[in-house]
Amino acid sequence: MGGIIRLRNAVKEFNDGKNKRIRALDIDALEIYKGEFTVILGRSGSGKSTLLNVIGAQCDLTSGDVYFDDKDYRSLKDSEKALLRARKFGYVFQNYSLIPQYTVYRNIELALIIAKSKLSGKDQKNRINECANLVGIDGLLRKKAGNLSGGEKQRCAIARAIVNDPEVILADEPTGALDVKTGEEVLKFFQELNKAGKTIIIVTHNTAFAEYADRLIELSDGKIIKNEKS
Repeated sequence: MGGIIRLRNAVKEFNDGKNKRIRALDIDALEIYKGEFTVILGRSGSGKSTLLNVIGAQCDLTSGDVYFDDKDYRSLKDSEKALLRARKFGYVFQNYSLIPQYTVYRNIELALIIAKSKLSGKDQKNRINECANLVGIDGLLRKKAGNLSGGEKQRCAIARAIVNDPEVILADEPTGALDVKTGEEVLKFFQELNKAGKTIIIVTHNTAFAEYADRLIELSDGKIIKNEKS
């Protein structure tokens, strides 16, 4: 059985602004399976964030193929990609990507709006409250995101990421701006999501994340130099 995410002959190049092409990603083959907790390791510039963006349909390959659940990204219209991103993936980033002047409730609600959720207004409210409760911020829903601590912001970002019940959670250095204790709490929450059936993909430079992984992938200069299943 194939992976939920598959890459074949995946190349991503960028222009460096001086008419020179930089190859950020060069992967012959990669499969990530449903329900895996995958950690992608690499130093700055290794291509790990580019790989995450390709997987999450946030940027196109220069050449090659990427599939989600056997759906070829190249066959999708822009509107279809947008719905794929909104409904199948949940995103958690190091800088949280919250709108500071909006409340916690509104920040989480935006994910439902973008995904064109078919839930009724009452069910949307219940879902937001449920996700906020899961991450321990149900008492902060009326607070503006800009007034939260770092740990609270990341919990808000996780609640937003899971509110549409996505199949895959993508996280880019999710503990990079947090203290050690709060970072460990966030990682344990990702573990709980994984136990509940979510596919987790985290990119990081922190080798300590390896102990959480079902699959450990290491990148260097855009190439996979290690792909091990625990």
